[in-house]
Amino acid sequence: MDLITDFSISIFGNVFVMLCNKSTTVFDEKFFVNLLHKLKPFFPCSFVSSRSSPVSLKYDWFYTTPTQQESGIITNVPDMLFKRRRIAEPYITLNYNEQFQEKEEVQLSLLFNGELKSGVTLTASCVYLSKLTYLSLCGTVRYSNDFFEILFRCCNRLVTLNIEAPGICPCFTFVSRFISLSQSLKNLRIVDKRIDFKTLFSSLSQCKTLENINISDMSSNSFDLSDPSTLLQKCEKLYCLYIYGSVSDKTRTKKLLILKKAKQKSQKLHLKVNLFSNSHLAYDPFIDVFKLNPIKPI
Repeated sequence: MDLITDFSISIFGNVFVMLCNKSTTVFDEKFFVNLLHKLKPFFPCSFVSSRSSPVSLKYDWFYTTPTQQESGIITNVPDMLFKRRRIAEPYITLNYNEQFQEKEEVQLSLLFNGELKSGVTLTASCVYLSKLTYLSLCGTVRYSNDFFEILFRCCNRLVTLNIEAPGICPCFTFVSRFISLSQSLKNLRIVDKRIDFKTLFSSLSQCKTLENINISDMSSNSFDLSDPSTLLQKCEKLYCLYIYGSVSDKTRTKKLLILKKAKQKSQKLHLKVNLFSNSHLAYDPFIDVFKLNPIKPI
C-alpha cells in the first residue's frame, strides 16, 4: 500500500484514501481489525492453480494464472524407426474443485499471461462453478466452443461477469449464443472487437436478470450501434447500459440519437454512453462492481 502525502500530483488507477483524526482515533486492535475488514475486498488472495491444496478460508476473492499441463505426445514406429509426432494440444480444464472445496461462495479472477499453448475449457463436473458469485476472465487465451455454454449453465449463482476478450479468440459471439442459459447474472462487462450489437442486444434481452451492462468495442473503426429498445423493454431490472466505442464526427450524432430514443422509451433506466476516438477510457458509474482495480496479492 502506498502512502500519499503530496495531493498535488496526478494519480492514475484506483486509490483508497483514509484520513483519521489522531486526536480522536484510538489505534488499537479493534481499529486495525476494522481497517482490514474495509481493505480486504480491494486485495484478492493469490493461489497457485497447479496445487490442489485448499485456499485460505479467511478470504473471499481469489486470483490465479492458469498454467500449462503436459502436452499429449504419442509414439509411432513405422518401418521400425522410432519417431515422435506431436498431436494437437488438448484443452486445459479449469477445475478448481479441490482448491475451493471448503468455500461456500467464491469470487475468482483468472489472469491468462499468454503462455498457454492449449486452449481452456470447463466441464459440468466442476463443482466450484456453482459457488462462483463473481468471475473475471482477462488475458490471452483460446476458449473452447462450449466454454461459455458450461459457464452460463453451471454458474447458477454468478452475479458479476467481466470478460476482456483476447484478440485471438473473440467472445461476444459465444456470450450471445449462451447467455440466455443464465438465471442469476446481474452485472456483465464485455471488452471485445468488431461486436455485432444487433445480435448482442437481442441475446442479452433473453437474460431477464441483467441490471448493469458495460460494453467496450475496441475496434479501430467506427462500430455499428443498433437500437437497444428491445433489450431495455425485456430486461425490466436494467438500470445502466454503458457503451464505449470509437466513433467519427460524422456518425456521432446518429449514434447518440439512437441511444436517446431508446432512453426515452424507458423512464426508469439510467442510460449513459461514452463515444471515444482514442485508447483512453473514462470509467462509467457502477464500474466498481467489476473489480477492475490492479491486482495486488495479499
